[in-house]
Amino acid sequence: MVNMINRRAAITQAPQPGHLNGVLPAAPRGRIAMLDDYIEPSQTFVTCPNQDVVYGLGFFSLDEEPVVIQVPDFGDRFWVYALYDARTDQFGRLGKPYGTKPGFYLLVGPKWQGLKPAGITNVLRCPTSLANAIPRVFQDDTPEDKSAMQWGIDYFNRTGTAKSNMFDNRPNETQYFYTDYDSAGGELNGNGSYEITFAAGQEPPVNGFWSLTLYNDRHLFCAMAALGFSRARPQCSQYGGSPNASRKQSAKARNLAEGRRPSRWAT
Repeated sequence: MVNMINRRAAITQAPQPGHLNGVLPAAPRGRIAMLDDYIEPSQTFVTCPNQDVVYGLGFFSLDEEPVVIQVPDFGDRFWVYALYDARTDQFGRLGKPYGTKPGFYLLVGPKWQGLKPAGITNVLRCPTSLANAIPRVFQDDTPEDKSAMQWGIDYFNRTGTAKSNMFDNRPNETQYFYTDYDSAGGELNGNGSYEITFAAGQEPPVNGFWSLTLYNDRHLFCAMAALGFSRARPQCSQYGGSPNASRKQSAKARNLAEGRRPSRWAT
């Protein structure tokens, strides 16, 4: 909870929704800022970020100021508005996994009383006054989809998680599978080259998208990875299918930054 309070204090100093140091969404209390592209390796706010989504961030004091979040029509695109209380436990259900309809959703704190206002699709109650939202919206790595994603920047247990992967999603929204070791049991290292292969017809079964992400020893993006291995989606689409399911799919990871090697890789 202290971690959340400190993060809120830092992020909400922003005078308007924007990007802190050019890489992290930041906004005043009660508002959400969105990135306009993939997250940069230089951000250290969240570990184990995903390389296929555009992130947003906002902090709220719901007993003092309920917040209305607008959900646009995302069509078939995968998206989730992950909502967290002061303990970083998720509350509410907004996203494609829940069949959420476009509309206006009111976030309220534990002391809020009243009827659903006119024009509000649903009321979502947080068990603590302090809350935050981290929207995640899928973006394909094409110029056309990046252009389509320019939809603006302002749409109105936990100790272990806070230490390792704070602000992770519910299991039915996102599944993370990690390894720090290769098939021989050796620790992944920037001096090595690695290949992961899915046999024909055995790609990960998903209702959204899947990807392979390379992290450094702090579970953050590695700058070298961004240069040579930041989009490891062999024939992957946002719908989880493969354009050619009759052949195997492979992805290779190796250090492409001459003279600069990460101390350890984790995928």
